[in-house]
Amino acid sequence: MKSLFTKEQIDELRLNPYTYHVSNTTIKFTEEFKDAFWRLYLQDMPLRDIVRTLGYDYDVLGEKRVGGFIYNLRKNRLTPEQRVASSSPQRITRPPANTDYTHMYASEAIKNMSAELTYLRQEVEFFKKTFAAGDKKGFRGLIMDTSSSKFQLIHELVSREDNVLTITELCSIARVSRSGYYNWVNSKDKRDEQERKDRHDFELILEAFSHRGYDKGVRGIHMRLLHMDPPILMNVKKSVG
Repeated sequence: MKSLFTKEQIDELRLNPYTYHVSNTTIKFTEEFKDAFWRLYLQDMPLRDIVRTLGYDYDVLGEKRVGGFIYNLRKNRLTPEQRVASSSPQRITRPPANTDYTHMYASEAIKNMSAELTYLRQEVEFFKKTFAAGDKKGFRGLIMDTSSSKFQLIHELVSREDNVLTITELCSIARVSRSGYYNWVNSKDKRDEQERKDRHDFELILEAFSHRGYDKGVRGIHMRLLHMDPPILMNVKKSVG
């Protein structure tokens, strides 16, 4: 039996823009939520992480509600052939190596070759981006210098409508862990807040640097910040950065 939502939980669920309707017994989601959920589901993201990424508490929704939602979503999104073909038809896997297309019907061979070509093109594209973002210090430059850069590229690719590569495959290529990627995704609010703070600090430094129409060194910037109203105490190294 599904647990009932409390009044506090209902008020919180209504704040999420993906909530279409909620009562003490049921919750209905928007089409945008279903599309976003399906994209992440196809990328092999764990259910708890999908729910959390889209702004909900998995434990509040409950395992039975989430399971029922997935059942209906798959029922509506997959063809009968796909549902029969595999117990996990939603997962997009790497095309088999050395596939012999000569023993297939022409229509089937074209469909499989098209899927393989799409997969390989995206894989090559991701390799190119990881190389372009590398430190260019030689062969090791093939691997990006920060995990954050890798996570950003992975996130951009899996968010595309036409993506066929799973998060597992992309993390393997970039040599990062899936858990690290999911932690990065779930810390977006903290990164955004830090970016806003850094931007504000930069504007203050720029204002101090240009005060009275002439450029200043580190000491001059530091002193100008202290003479602002209110005074600002900032790390000198940060000012230099």
